[in-house]
Amino acid sequence: MEFEKLIKKINKHFKCDITENNRTREIVMARAAYYWIARHTTKSSLAKIGDSVGRDHASVLYSLKNFNDWLRFDEFFKADFEAFKVIILSGYKKMK
Repeated sequence: MEFEKLIKKINKHFKCDITENNRTREIVMARAAYYWIARHTTKSSLAKIGDSVGRDHASVLYSLKNFNDWLRFDEFFKADFEAFKVIILSGYKKMK
């Protein structure tokens, strides 16, 4: 899946702009969702995934490391992400 399409879908679903240089909780968590989806649907490096939203590989790594904790402690985010994941991954499997 192309990064640009995925970024647009994430922005639309989470109602924010993950390319924005901002560290509000909503954007950070939406960005982490993007990292997770990009990591599991592409063979791109962490550096390429981060570059697509103006971040470095360490930011991607940090977000992925903490992502499961965020899902565990924020039920609303977990439900939102799971719904988005089903939509994206079902479309991804069709494309393959």
